[in-house]
Amino acid sequence: MTSKLFLLFLFYTTSTFAQSTDTSIGYFDMDDTIDSLFYHFQNTPSEGPTYACEMRLGNGKIHNFLIGVAIESLGIYDCGKGCIITYELHTGIQGYREIRTYKYNLDCDNWILYSIKTIKLNPRKTKIEFPRGKIGIDGVKCISTKATKKNSIKCRKKNVR
Repeated sequence: MTSKLFLLFLFYTTSTFAQSTDTSIGYFDMDDTIDSLFYHFQNTPSEGPTYACEMRLGNGKIHNFLIGVAIESLGIYDCGKGCIITYELHTGIQGYREIRTYKYNLDCDNWILYSIKTIKLNPRKTKIEFPRGKIGIDGVKCISTKATKKNSIKCRKKNVR
């Protein structure tokens, strides 16, 4: 009887904590309305370890995307108007911190990877990369082309995963 209660308790706590959702609030796009980002860890056979994210913009628009991670440790923060930072900490003897900065691109309606900062913990060493091309936070490459009518910009989205 005690072992059955223990297993029931273990199942309940595992399922409850596995589904916990984190929230980040800020001005993630370029307007003056507050936006909300909800994200939670999931590990599926098809995608592997990822964070499922739902961005609810102040204008009512909703973006859903996945962020791939190596481990179950991710923080997502607002770094100013139209800016998102993701923070991963990898522990152990070869531990490091990885900070990715994304900036909102109105033409592509996506957050484009701007920089990747890696800080090794032992020995302490910092490396900053500025990726080429427009890779969105969802892993989709955005190619901007000028339209002939109305001088507007259209984006073609191409999945790069």
